[in-house]
Amino acid sequence: MNNINDKMGDEIKPRLIIWQITPEEEEKVNGYSPLDLHESLLILDSIARTAKPIIVLKGSSIIKRDDISEIVEYGYDLELKMIIEIQPQDLNQNLINNFQKYGSRIFRLNIDGYINEDIENRFKQTSEFLILENAIELLKANNLEVHLSILINKLDQRSLAYNLDYAYSRGAKGLYFYLRRNSRQIQMINPWNNTDDFLQNIPCMKEMIPCNMYFSPQCVKYTNGSPPQGTVELEAKHGALHWMPVCLAGKTYCYISADGKIQFCPGMKVIVGDLRECHYDFKSFWLSSEVFNAVRVKNRSCSETRIFIKKMKSLEKYNQIFIKEKIGDMQ
Repeated sequence: MNNINDKMGDEIKPRLIIWQITPEEEEKVNGYSPLDLHESLLILDSIARTAKPIIVLKGSSIIKRDDISEIVEYGYDLELKMIIEIQPQDLNQNLINNFQKYGSRIFRLNIDGYINEDIENRFKQTSEFLILENAIELLKANNLEVHLSILINKLDQRSLAYNLDYAYSRGAKGLYFYLRRNSRQIQMINPWNNTDDFLQNIPCMKEMIPCNMYFSPQCVKYTNGSPPQGTVELEAKHGALHWMPVCLAGKTYCYISADGKIQFCPGMKVIVGDLRECHYDFKSFWLSSEVFNAVRVKNRSCSETRIFIKKMKSLEKYNQIFIKEKIGDMQ
């Protein structure tokens, strides 16, 4: 089998890597060993030899990591686009002074739980909200761009809409969001049938904001397509053509956990590889991963990618699935 990467070129170069540089609270258990400074720098070096993607460093208490400035500086020197995602309460003038030299987009504020709808004041004036307001004013006072992020673990379009409303009202340059699937919670709360239905509403929301403001899932791109045959409701809603969400996992996007595991995304807890086991050689893994090569064969939606990965189950089944899809494409 020929290497798929020989045919796809720039289409599979990583453009965005979400790196959980510090573990979340629930991950801090016995035996969990986050990557140290030396390991992190080796990975950055290999990433830079692959492409020059955006790298978003995130995690619990990220600024308390003693070597975070060294990691950012090393990535910056390698011409990687480094971003630190932090909580609003962690932003202060001293932190800005230390990192402002890396550009006006160095910080991204995670606003999970900070924005709540209020009939009288538009947004509830909670202590968390006021902390967020102060953080945004601090960014502006230092001529730094406002970039915000949220984690979506329930498909609630109204909640997403008033987070977008807040971002727009504060002059944010972007509102970025990640999908983290919680199937039981989604079944109870979700007004749509699945993730794809939720994502298909995003282009409609994008029409309400300035063209120079970024608003999109981190792991999805939108392409023009036709609704599946027989989907009368979609055709009535979107017309003959509409925006189709395409999963980018394994193509131009991936997720790295704090202990060096490579995953498709935060929402798909499928470990594709271990950077420690492959001697921190991100480039070789990215180019030769059979699982990534499998998803690169064709465009799929988020839900379709999940189903495809479940079908694979093991690498031994990869060739059968690959051949079947290629035959289907040729027919």
